[in-house]
Amino acid sequence: MLVCPKAYHTAPGLGSGAAAFGGSRMDEEALRAAYLDLMMDEPGTPLATFLERALAGEWGPPPGPAAVDAFLRSVARDVASSIRAQAAAHPELAPEVEARLEEAEAELDALRQRFLPGRR
Repeated sequence: MLVCPKAYHTAPGLGSGAAAFGGSRMDEEALRAAYLDLMMDEPGTPLATFLERALAGEWGPPPGPAAVDAFLRSVARDVASSIRAQAAAHPELAPEVEARLEEAEAELDALRQRFLPGRR
């Protein structure tokens, strides 16, 4: 289950999710800000649960498919970066890097299939 990497907890320059809403739908930036806020309030919340709540309008107008897609792509980049950073800091983890990257990508693919039917 994918949850927020530690890097999300300290990401600079992102405001409150509530303050990031501007249009009729959440954009990627507002979605990411809402996720950061949630991770501060409810650490360990699964990504799928966050998306369910965001799509239900818990933090404002629900995001459209393009915002969800962009958000999931940014999460994929962050997760891959976190895995590689952990392996660099702990060389004994290096043999597991590829398996962990594949596992994370499979989980993100499952989320894409669930929340973005017809898109990959």
